[in-house]
Amino acid sequence: MLFGRDRELTALGGLIDAARDGHGGALVFSGPPGIGKTALLRAAGERADGFRILRTTGIESEAGLPFTALHMLLAPVLDRIPRLPGPQADALRGAFGLARPPTDDTRFLVGLGLLTLLGELAEKTPVLCLVDDTQWLDGPSSASLAFAARRLTAERVAVVFAARDEEEGAATGLPGIRVLTPGALDAAEARAVVEAHSPALGPGARDRVVAESAGNPLALRELAAGLGETAVTDVAPTALRASAAVTATFRRRLAELPDTASRLLVVAAADRSCDVGTLMSAARSLGCDLADLDTAVRARVLVVEGSSYAFRHPLIRSTAYQDASVTDRVNAHRALGDALSTSSESTGGADVLAATWHRALAATGPDADVSAAMEQAADNAWVRGGGPAEAYALAARLHPEQAHRARLLTRAAQTAIVAGDTGRATELSASAAGLTDDPALRAALAMIDGTAENFRGHPRRAANLLVTGAEGLVSADTGAPGFTAAPETGLAATLLAIAAGYAWFSGDETALGRAAALAGRCVPGSRVGAAIRGLAALSRVGAQGRLGTSSDGRFPTAPGTAYTPATACTPGNATTPGSAAAMSSLTEFIAHERTTPASSLIIRMFAAHCARIIGDDEAAADLGEAESTRCRAYGTVSALPDVLAGLAHARLGQGRHREAEATVAEAAAFAADVGQTHVLADLHAVALRVAAIAGDAERCRAITDAHPELTGSPALGLLELGLGNHEEALAHLEAVVDGLESPGAAPAVFAIPDLVEAAVRAGRSERAAKPLERFLAWADAAPVPWLKAVAARCRALPDFDRKGADETVLEYLFVSALDHHAVAGRPFEFARTELLYGEWLRRARRRVDARGQLRSAEARFTRLGAVPWAARARAELRAAGEGDSHEARIPASALDSLTTQELHVVRLAATGAGNQEIATRLFLSRRTVEYHLYKAYPKLGVSSRRELVKLDLPELR
Repeated sequence: MLFGRDRELTALGGLIDAARDGHGGALVFSGPPGIGKTALLRAAGERADGFRILRTTGIESEAGLPFTALHMLLAPVLDRIPRLPGPQADALRGAFGLARPPTDDTRFLVGLGLLTLLGELAEKTPVLCLVDDTQWLDGPSSASLAFAARRLTAERVAVVFAARDEEEGAATGLPGIRVLTPGALDAAEARAVVEAHSPALGPGARDRVVAESAGNPLALRELAAGLGETAVTDVAPTALRASAAVTATFRRRLAELPDTASRLLVVAAADRSCDVGTLMSAARSLGCDLADLDTAVRARVLVVEGSSYAFRHPLIRSTAYQDASVTDRVNAHRALGDALSTSSESTGGADVLAATWHRALAATGPDADVSAAMEQAADNAWVRGGGPAEAYALAARLHPEQAHRARLLTRAAQTAIVAGDTGRATELSASAAGLTDDPALRAALAMIDGTAENFRGHPRRAANLLVTGAEGLVSADTGAPGFTAAPETGLAATLLAIAAGYAWFSGDETALGRAAALAGRCVPGSRVGAAIRGLAALSRVGAQGRLGTSSDGRFPTAPGTAYTPATACTPGNATTPGSAAAMSSLTEFIAHERTTPASSLIIRMFAAHCARIIGDDEAAADLGEAESTRCRAYGTVSALPDVLAGLAHARLGQGRHREAEATVAEAAAFAADVGQTHVLADLHAVALRVAAIAGDAERCRAITDAHPELTGSPALGLLELGLGNHEEALAHLEAVVDGLESPGAAPAVFAIPDLVEAAVRAGRSERAAKPLERFLAWADAAPVPWLKAVAARCRALPDFDRKGADETVLEYLFVSALDHHAVAGRPFEFARTELLYGEWLRRARRRVDARGQLRSAEARFTRLGAVPWAARARAELRAAGEGDSHEARIPASALDSLTTQELHVVRLAATGAGNQEIATRLFLSRRTVEYHLYKAYPKLGVSSRRELVKLDLPELR
């Protein structure tokens, strides 16, 4: 019976009942040793009547062995793996060493395979997974379990974790999963525990036990039981902290065992298999036999059920291992290495990594042969989808030669950074850096450190680290690694492409210039090198502009050029040859990547970044969709947050707001999976702009409260502009444009049209003159129709309300803008141009012409959910002599009522994709896909997939 755990037991009951009814979920119990986490896992098992129960436990000595804990969990159901979809089955078999996986990155395909397997098992019988000592799970197992647990929706599956945290509120390493922290028992509850377990204990001793236990349930039981002969007296133990008291009790119990039984327990503590056969095979070589196993069971240290054993409490395992002598630990690992090596010969190599791991732990000094075996095992684990950073680190520690230690530590750091463990990655990188001057290794370490800095939210530091690493390569002999026949995939080009992206988006023009100079030296003939140099040139165009102004200071023109309709919108009249060449190098690079993608993921992502930078939404969407498809097919979830962030921005630009928000939600979930919180600000910038366009000030505040780094976003200026607060909009947008060190950074350039309109509306046109120079120079160079359109609109704006303005010029500018809009891109900007043109036509008393523009503007705004803008268009329509009867003709999108997950599923289903294909692409279970379709059909007014495919909704295309 559990005392004082009503809250936890209620949560467990709710979780299990919901899973039984087809609503899966997960829960974490977190707290210090002895607080009752393991007891709660037992209670979960007792309450899960009719459930299939799968169990696993993290083991400290094997925390570096990839997928060991997951293998323990699924050992009873490995025969079900062949029934899974091919790639998932291959990934799981590969993870467990049963086959070679089909790809180089299967880590999250393993998680998806786990999710699918649990869902399939639950079709007949609900499933409960119990995971103890989560803090000692190997990284890949922890990631796979968390990945699956976060996606339990319509499955009859519950997962309960127990994680040791010494401090209340400490992180569990399982973000996105509900955490309950059992508290200390109060005095009455503590007395009830003592009375239930040691009823003969005298009142004085009982009260002292209650006082010394600090409300820790395990301490209460063990201290009371440890009194033995004095149970009926008032003798009390010496004062001890609860956790220390528990450990001391276990230590005394272990110390009373015979030497051979103690040696057997050290082997048991070091072994992850929990298999009696493996344990005895290893222990016999140390002089132990079955009698020692019996002794450990009678001492209430081990529990044996069938062919499996377990420690009575996880704290006993850690105490047995940590208190063992160095000799006993070395001998235990050597014996396990031999035993597992023998078993691996009959299991097809499933235990090879474990055997090698134990032999490496048994090594007492440098050993090149053991190091080589450990490296080979780590390589195999990496191919299987594991994160073997500690295996490579162990191989490095054992190698006698410094150069090899540096190489192995670099490999360890690389695998750690891919797994999202930035802290460990930079520790390993620093250790490697102290051992080598090799330019290629130093460059690889720069990539690790740069990636870590970016993950921590410091892209400027990241850019400079990467450029410095590339400088070392360029200054070295060109025969060094990194200089290849295909420069787009060389190490130097990779470093510089990443650095250029970081430098651009953080506004570091100096780092971008350094990257461009190096690109000219090390990859002079490549498209990616030209694109890097193009970015540097464009940053200077955006920062300085290349324009003069008219005599009244209102209209930017090319120096010495008369301002007439003939020159008002002529491409190139404000563009320098350098900016045109820069933009050409970018567009050529982007076009080539759209048709002939590079083999390097980083180069492909750089192309998508370039498309976003120049405002080419169509190219950015195409590249993002293609890369997203690749990542899903190969399980490369680590790249998905960044890929989907770019895709969300592209969809926002295309006016696909619901899809953009759905993409943000999906990317945020993947960011949690891989620990890439640095991308969240970029993702929520999309949601912030959608809210700003909608005029939803409350939601904008909620987003910026959650992400204070977005308080300087240009979206907030757009919000004020839409609400008619023109002075506030102007002040905010001026801070955006002037506050960045490099005004050529994309957010600043693309905010300038909003600044221009705010200045004109506020009667401060002169404050827009300089920023407008920058924007027009940019738009003149960019081969993007919507930028040309907005540039023409901005040229017209300063004379919008001026008496005596040349109407011929103004109309030419508006018509030219509409012509450019008609080609493609940015429906929100299209509608703004129509609104302004309609306003101008109405004021020019051309009401019939005005109404056509205003109707079109209102329809676009309404479809986009741009509430204040649509209201302004309706007000202008009324002023132009048209009533409100047209409003009923503009229905809201049929997709607005769908959740983000339903929208993802419906979009794929509308293409004819089957449920399993959708599940694989979205990293969901098949049952969850069916659940979302079941919920979406009534909202869309359809009853089947066939009707859905026929549904004519542009948003589904």
